[in-house]
Amino acid sequence: MKRAILIPQLPLILAILVIFVSVACQRPQTSETEVERVENPTLALVIAALPDPFEVVTADGDTIELRSLAGDGEGRAAISVGELRPNGVNLVEEVKARKAAFESLPGGTYLGNRELGTPTGTAFTARGTYEGEAGELEETWVYALHPTERRRLLTLKYT
Repeated sequence: MKRAILIPQLPLILAILVIFVSVACQRPQTSETEVERVENPTLALVIAALPDPFEVVTADGDTIELRSLAGDGEGRAAISVGELRPNGVNLVEEVKARKAAFESLPGGTYLGNRELGTPTGTAFTARGTYEGEAGELEETWVYALHPTERRRLLTLKYT
């Protein structure tokens, strides 16, 4: 049986970018205010306390989708887990591929990456902009190894 990963409540909107890498099986803190818990057994992930201002779009199947109406527009976060890779996951190659993907989009610009130290190991971000149907969009991708299935890629995309 797969072990679920608990993700603690995070106070800032941008903290959602590293929500899945800041864990490692912590138990949610109890409080008098009710918090929304999001579970996805397919991904073996749990968000113990969904941070404001996010709401769940879907938590079924192969993705957890969240949206935020804070600020000037709508933000969307998608958390997904890749297939098992017998030879392991190369996070640096994932970032390089994302750079190429940004640059291939209409008006696409790669804005750089960061290396993150997390309780479950190293993670990397890749950030870029491109022209979408409604104008310029900015995305940040976070790549990490799944905390319990280390040969699977855990990805969070925030648009």
